[in-house]
Amino acid sequence: DIDNRNLFDISMAANSIKKSHVLTIHGDSDAAVSVENAYKFDEVIPNHTLKILEGADHNFNGLRFMDDLVSSISTFIRENQND
Repeated sequence: DIDNRNLFDISMAANSIKKSHVLTIHGDSDAAVSVENAYKFDEVIPNHTLKILEGADHNFNGLRFMDDLVSSISTFIRENQND
């Protein structure tokens, strides 16, 4: 239920991630999920990479941020493929 999504406490899920490498890509104009959630993930998850896309909304404005998304994901995979 979308109305209850903001009641979900991400800290319990985030705190359980200890070994995996995690990439979070979040738009700073996301009205559905606060960008603060991404910053909280970055604080509590070891091996976390955070990429904030300035001007991106929840759907990354359709295809507007496609190059940024592909680049961020490719870089993350390349940097973490041997871990």
